Formats: sequence, structure tokens, C-alpha cells
Amino acid sequence: MILLVGLFLLGLVTWLGSSLEAWLPMQTSPTTQSAQAGPYALTFQVAPNPPKPGSTADLSVQVLDSPSQQLVSHARVVISDVMADMDMGTETATAREVSPGIYHMQAHFAMRGSWLIDVTISLSGQATEHAQFSVSAQ
Repeated sequence: MILLVGLFLLGLVTWLGSSLEAWLPMQTSPTTQSAQAGPYALTFQVAPNPPKPGSTADLSVQVLDSPSQQLVSHARVVISDVMADMDMGTETATAREVSPGIYHMQAHFAMRGSWLIDVTISLSGQATEHAQFSVSAQ
């Protein structure tokens, strides 16, 4: 009898924990995020925002040279995403330049939660720079 009550309570606690996650609203990511990466001012966007778990989302980064206020073309922009709360692996891809200074890639957010987006910029003859952004998949 004690064993059955214990198993019932364990099942109830597990169910409540998973149900609360679905009921509690997560804070969404800002529509546009900005960061400084060495001499580069980055503007990051994700669409749709928030991204849906299990589907792809469009990530775009605008790279601006801060001192000259010029868009940076022909850079190598590598974008990695990793889940902040658990090890879901890392997806890394080189973004393609869709217009001068605007780089794009698609990312797959496997599950609901907070994801960290690492942007690495390298330009011939310049130091490699990094910036990090946060995305909430819901």
C-alpha cells in the first residue's frame, strides 16, 4: 500500500512539473538585439519571434563597422546555437550575405527554452570577434 501511494505521488509530482512548464509564460526575446563585438556593432533578429520548438527560424545579423558607420561586406559570419539549460548539442553554420552587411541563416530550435546564439565575425586581416544573443523558443 505504501509503495502504491509513493508511486502515485511520484507520478503526480512529475505530471505537475511538466504541466507547470506549459502553463507558465516564458519571457520572449526582444525583437531586435544589439551587441558590440570589437569594432563591429551587431544587430540581431530572429523570425518568427518567439521561434516555435521543432521548427526552423530565420536568424539575421547586420554587421556595422562602428568607427566608420559602414556596413561590413564579405565577412565570414559563423552562427552557433546551443540550449542554455541542457545539452542539446550545438548547431553551427556559416551565414550567407544576403545584402551588403546583412548575414542570414536558418536555425532549428529542437525544444522549448532559452537558447544562446554565438556570432563570430572574421574579416581578412582583422581579429576574430564574438558576440552572444539570447532567444526563447516557445
